[in-house]
Amino acid sequence: PAAPTVVLSLSTFRFSELVATWQRLLDAVDGLDLRVIATLGPAVTIGEVRVPRGIEVHEWMPHDELFPEASLVVGHGGHGTTLAALAHGVPVLTLPLEPTSDQPRIGRAVARAGVGATMSRRTEPATIRRAIRRTLADGPTRVRAQRLGDAIRAMDGPGRAADVLELSAAAAR
Repeated sequence: PAAPTVVLSLSTFRFSELVATWQRLLDAVDGLDLRVIATLGPAVTIGEVRVPRGIEVHEWMPHDELFPEASLVVGHGGHGTTLAALAHGVPVLTLPLEPTSDQPRIGRAVARAGVGATMSRRTEPATIRRAIRRTLADGPTRVRAQRLGDAIRAMDGPGRAADVLELSAAAAR
């Protein structure tokens, strides 16, 4: 895209700190010279958070419409959003919402792979803002995310899944 585009997409499940995390994230992007798209999901209504001017807000949008234009996806480290972003070759910043789930592990894997970063859901907006700027400016992170996206797309996940299902169905007969 002509201008950097940051997609904010936290969970569709209402974790205990979801609204507070959304507010910290929205405060972090306030005033940044970026296109920011926030997908609140069904768990948060627009009246529960203060949305800074200039941020495009949706309840939901398909990842396939958002991620091809994205420069960075900020999410909670859930499988769906994280894998979809990486499959599109987009770096990820995770703010895991549930410490006892796999979200922190996914965030650490993103950081270890060098395709993004992870931080606490309680991180202050100024620190989140710095992480967004740093990740957007980090050429090697973008390159690694693009390479990982190429590798994920080359795996033909749907075709392999269909093969496994067919084998399972044949074995069950």
